[in-house]
Amino acid sequence: MKNTSVVLGLYFVVLLALAAHRSVAGEATGNYHGLWLCQNVPIEKTAYFAAIFEATADRGLVVQSFKQVLAAKYGYHGEVNCGVGTGTGAADLAKAKEDRARYVKQLHGMQIKVHETGWTYAGASATAPAPATSNAPVASVAPVATAATAPQGPTKLWVCRGNTNAPSRDMYITKPFPVTDGLANWRNTQAALGSYMQAHYKPTAMNCDNYATQAEADARVEWLVNWAHTYKFDPVSVSFTYP
Repeated sequence: MKNTSVVLGLYFVVLLALAAHRSVAGEATGNYHGLWLCQNVPIEKTAYFAAIFEATADRGLVVQSFKQVLAAKYGYHGEVNCGVGTGTGAADLAKAKEDRARYVKQLHGMQIKVHETGWTYAGASATAPAPATSNAPVASVAPVATAATAPQGPTKLWVCRGNTNAPSRDMYITKPFPVTDGLANWRNTQAALGSYMQAHYKPTAMNCDNYATQAEADARVEWLVNWAHTYKFDPVSVSFTYP
């Protein structure tokens, strides 16, 4: 099973292909190429961010390497998440830098300490590090109803989740909803979901996965529910569709 991941909030960054089927104990790994963005999750009092770098690498190895650096240099022993951007051109890098810088400012405004570590993955050809910030909290929520059948062709089922900053323990998850493939459409969907979350809930960054089949989307929902219960978050079901 292959999925796509998208990080969005008050800023919008497209991330792809983080993992295959997951269990609460950990997420599957795989080789992906693109712009990598790594950070601790969830972000509470302190945020740790790697530089933005281009590489073809195994996600599991990247995550473990970043964890080791954070533990050794900052004494952080929590979870981290690494996303892979859909584009690798100059415009994509510039957009990623812009989004990060905007979010750094937002985090500072919320009195959250930010460490921009400058770290890149040494096991791959890392290029174009960028000093800025992007929040991608890995979160979970309650069981939600799903559609009877998954869309076919270029349309995928998205499942999105997110959490607010401490001390809140609220976790949000959307019911699976269809989104047509394409960078422009992804960004429009992100913007719409970001606005929806601001209007109906507390402002929060949302991390999305997409799936080709209903079974895959249902499995993701099940994994998120287990994750939420394991880490004692308060699940909140979100009804969102686009357009």
